[in-house]
Amino acid sequence: MWQQLHDGDDVVVTLNGKPVALLLPADERFLERELEILRRVRAELALEDLHRMSLGAGNDMLTDEEIEEDIQTVRKGKRRG
Repeated sequence: MWQQLHDGDDVVVTLNGKPVALLLPADERFLERELEILRRVRAELALEDLHRMSLGAGNDMLTDEEIEEDIQTVRKGKRRG
């Protein structure tokens, strides 16, 4: 694993065959910038996932009135079933 990192390769760490971590070679000159970019990519992936879930639930078909109703329900601390 250390040799792979030394060679500049990424290493995927698994547990029971499932990925749990990603090790990347690090250069202290760029560390903070790379972390910032990785966090941004994670946020974009999460947003894409939410978008897919929303489309799968049919939320792209909601009317403006239904959206407003949901907003008001959430503001009141209640959720629509």
